[in-house]
Amino acid sequence: LTKVDKLSKNEVNRQIDLISNQLLKESFDQPILFSAKTGQGRKELWKKINEIV
Repeated sequence: LTKVDKLSKNEVNRQIDLISNQLLKESFDQPILFSAKTGQGRKELWKKINEIV
C-alpha cells in the first residue's frame, strides 16, 4: 500500500483488512505498507524485492 501517511490509522487498518482478505483468496502475502514521504515500509519492501529477485 502506498501513501499510508495520508490515511488515518483506522483507514489503514480497514484497507489492510480488505486487501488481506482478497490476497488470502489468491494465496499472497500480507501487503507491505509504504510511504515515500516518511520512509515507512522501505526496509520491508526492499527485503521482499530481494527475496523475489
